[in-house]
Amino acid sequence: LDHQENKILKKIFNSSADVYKTDLDDNKEVDESDFVLFKLLQLQKVHTRTLEKLIRRFDELDVDNKGYLQVGVDIPSEEQSIDLTKRAHAHHTTESHVWHENQST
Repeated sequence: LDHQENKILKKIFNSSADVYKTDLDDNKEVDESDFVLFKLLQLQKVHTRTLEKLIRRFDELDVDNKGYLQVGVDIPSEEQSIDLTKRAHAHHTTESHVWHENQST
């Protein structure tokens, strides 16, 4: 990186300006993930569309709108992931497909 780029990066890393914009629910709190995502956007390390897709995927998985994903319920645990991989391979399908079939029954 050239000197000018380094100066810009340092300014973005050290700046707290506009971080308040990540407080979307107006509770006067910005958590770590909000801060990191905001900085990644500022640094142009991730595209807004990519984040929107990830948020939509999280919302799909968070069927009860709890705001978090429960391991073993909403998403597979480590043990469940190992089993899903084996079963998906045996049936020539995806882990996600096997997981959703299990959730339906």
